[in-house]
Amino acid sequence: MEQNKFWDDYADKWGEMTRYDLFSDFNLEQTLRSLPLPGRRLKILDLGTGAGKVAIQASLLGHTAVGMDSSEEMIKQARLSAKKFSAHIMLVKGDACYTNFPKGMFDVVVAKDLLFCIDNIKEAVLHWKDLLAPGGFLVIIDGNYLFYKKNPLYQNRREQMFRRYGKDDLEMLLGPDIDPSRLEKDAGDNYSNRIRRPSWELWFLPGIGFEDFTINFRDIAECEVFMDRGMIKAPCKYILTACRKSVEEKASDDADRKIPSERVDDRIIAALANKVRLDIVKMLEIEDMSVTQICEQLGLAPNDASYHLRMLRNAGILSSEVKGKNRVYSLVSPKLINTLTNTLYKLENGMK
Repeated sequence: MEQNKFWDDYADKWGEMTRYDLFSDFNLEQTLRSLPLPGRRLKILDLGTGAGKVAIQASLLGHTAVGMDSSEEMIKQARLSAKKFSAHIMLVKGDACYTNFPKGMFDVVVAKDLLFCIDNIKEAVLHWKDLLAPGGFLVIIDGNYLFYKKNPLYQNRREQMFRRYGKDDLEMLLGPDIDPSRLEKDAGDNYSNRIRRPSWELWFLPGIGFEDFTINFRDIAECEVFMDRGMIKAPCKYILTACRKSVEEKASDDADRKIPSERVDDRIIAALANKVRLDIVKMLEIEDMSVTQICEQLGLAPNDASYHLRMLRNAGILSSEVKGKNRVYSLVSPKLINTLTNTLYKLENGMK
């Protein structure tokens, strides 16, 4: 796929820019503070993670962070970025439009500069909604970067930006020494670049079960053009947040406080009273993993990982089986463990 080759070719440059300034064009903490989210450790999915910018920010804030990208080279850069910032993130190679994550897995799903690269955005956003727990938030950071091809107002805006700054929006987004013409050629005719956004999101999202919208435009300059209807502004870049409706919000809150119906052995509580083991369990909620994968994700030495895995197995939390040359670990009772780990994270953060 041409877009994957584009991201692969420029992954090194993206990695350098991310490691130089992690907060250059988006600060996750500011966005999360503006949302009515529970004061516990959140599960945050960063779709199209690139060199790991949003996922790393989520990890540094103390949340469980998963980054997904279709580019193998970007995944490598994200690992380097995570190492530099001492962040624990789980990285998954895959298509952001068709993930294998369980429904309702995440509290926040972030899609930064991703929609404009997607043609079938309706199907993508519907899938992202399914990944969110009720009451969870979708965060879209994107722009009408290629809309100028279809709209004279945005063509005028692009020309103004070029006269004022010497670069157009897409070049400023991509950074120096990166040729945007390849991406324009591949993504320019996508449906996402033939419509004006975030107007499209405000039309589509309420119909599939989202509410409580906020929109912030983040252009470095405004473009005003006199049209028949008066002065028109053409914002390019925006941040949109939307909440997945929680029809049974009260029932959900009550269920969260219930003691699990399955018997909880003291050994389980003792085994989970350790941050590293909690992190291992939270990763295994997402997918089964080998020792090597766990070591890579958490930066553990093999001996340390084996010790923690043995503790979790002895407590009856994990089981394992040999697949090929690897021993793969999985949760014995995912539903019970999810309830317990969420409770422990609340206690860790002083929540009731």
